Amino acid sequence: MSTHSNTDSKPISGRRLLGITLLFIVILLFIRFVWFKFIMVPEQVPFQQGVLDLREWQADDRNMVALNGEWIFYPNQWMGPERLHHQGAQTASDSCCLQVPGPWESLNENGSEIGYGTYRLKVLVPKQSAIYGIWITDIRTAYRLYVNGDLVHELGRSV
Repeated sequence: MSTHSNTDSKPISGRRLLGITLLFIVILLFIRFVWFKFIMVPEQVPFQQGVLDLREWQADDRNMVALNGEWIFYPNQWMGPERLHHQGAQTASDSCCLQVPGPWESLNENGSEIGYGTYRLKVLVPKQSAIYGIWITDIRTAYRLYVNGDLVHELGRSV
């Protein structure tokens, strides 16, 4: 009869643990690279003066469009859908074009980053019926998102 038990185990050496950890990190980085390279790369469709025209854009189930470009910005104003609708296609004299993403402290009187305003982007899509979605990744403030005048998402409260 053997007195050696199967519960005796050798501890993992520091070198072996480091190797396993590095292999795990390399695998995760590879998966992330493949994901962003082939699946999650948003297309850059140029747009200006707050109008993004996707009527000629060839979409499929995996395509995304980054909403980075020149938006209409109304500094120090809350512009709900009613006010924007009454304004129509005209751009108000108190609005400006602003690059998104980007800073807007130059629009404040004292150059401060603190303030509020309304961003507006008009997206033109083909007449064919399709389902569109929006993926919001990094807005670090309270906001309301309207699509065709309907509130579709709200985060936080404006003061």
